[in-house]
Amino acid sequence: MATYNVHGGHTPNCQGVSALINEVTEDRKVKNKLIELLRANGHTVYDCTDDYSTTQNANLSAIVSKCNKHNVDLDISIHLNSARNDLSGDGKCGGVEVYAYDDRVYGTAYRIAENIANALGIGFHGSPVKYNKSLYVLRKTKAKAILIECCFVDDRDDVRRWDSTKCAMAIASALGCNTNVSTAKPNVSRETYFPVVKINSCSIVDCLKSINVDSSFSYRKKIAVANGIANYKGSAPQNDNLVSLGKKGKLIKP
Repeated sequence: MATYNVHGGHTPNCQGVSALINEVTEDRKVKNKLIELLRANGHTVYDCTDDYSTTQNANLSAIVSKCNKHNVDLDISIHLNSARNDLSGDGKCGGVEVYAYDDRVYGTAYRIAENIANALGIGFHGSPVKYNKSLYVLRKTKAKAILIECCFVDDRDDVRRWDSTKCAMAIASALGCNTNVSTAKPNVSRETYFPVVKINSCSIVDCLKSINVDSSFSYRKKIAVANGIANYKGSAPQNDNLVSLGKKGKLIKP
């Protein structure tokens, strides 16, 4: 079995591209379904998505920080593309493309591009696999990484064919997964999360104390970084995010 990091690009507070469909909305759908399928096939998967950063630099830094906490076989970054500016439809699709740092992942990248192109019927955007050493996630992650541009948000022909579930299934299939398995009981690793916070309090200090965790500012800052919250100052919105994650059992240990 393999181990993967998977994340959706950008954040609700630092949006990606948007036109006929929204990148952040759709890449989360693909990411969530892909993680379900990978775990259902017995793989270990870490969700390294950042939902809280407000700038591009903070977002990229948070994602890479999460990714590099794990020893994995592959980092998978999910995005949607833009710049076709074909809002009415010209009968031609923008297509899919997959970026890699170098040719170590060419085979995997090509299979993913091919599967998405065939599943959605949108073809390739030029060469299906492209190398780019300047993209931050590809350059800074310690494991091999790919960045998938699934389709174009501003191409009517792509959007007519877009289906996030089909896209996720195409990626999973390219990684050798059976996409007909039940995802009702995924193989979720819990060792990186704090216990669920069960007290009825909005105070991050009280919540951490309730699960016997150091509530000092210095340790809360480490927790914030691990959960994609950059420049932690102990502000109310930042603490509310941490409390919310804690009560969902999704607060990652630093």
